[in-house]
Amino acid sequence: MGIVRSTTSLTLKNKKSDTHLIFSKPTFSNSDVDAKLVYQLVDDDNLILVWDFTLDMTTDPDYWTVRVNALNSKIINKQNFTVYCNHYDQAYNSTDRTPHIANDTHRCTDQHIRAP
Repeated sequence: MGIVRSTTSLTLKNKKSDTHLIFSKPTFSNSDVDAKLVYQLVDDDNLILVWDFTLDMTTDPDYWTVRVNALNSKIINKQNFTVYCNHYDQAYNSTDRTPHIANDTHRCTDQHIRAP
């Protein structure tokens, strides 16, 4: 992700609630950083409380979610929502035969279970 932990700090911009914070746009992000308190499933049957940060990186088209343990600040999970595609030049949509763009980048979203 290209973020150096020892030199990275976030400045609180808006406290929407005790479980939803907005941090001012840091140098490594194209936008403000959204942080929500959520539960993360670990070890197949345990839930832990984590902060879910969304990061819109400046170095590439990547859009990340990083989950950090709310008790000890350890990174539990990180996921890149940007999908990179390498279609061959003659790739077509199977229903309307519309050509796809080769070597394209797409942003996808996912639904998360949020803490109450």
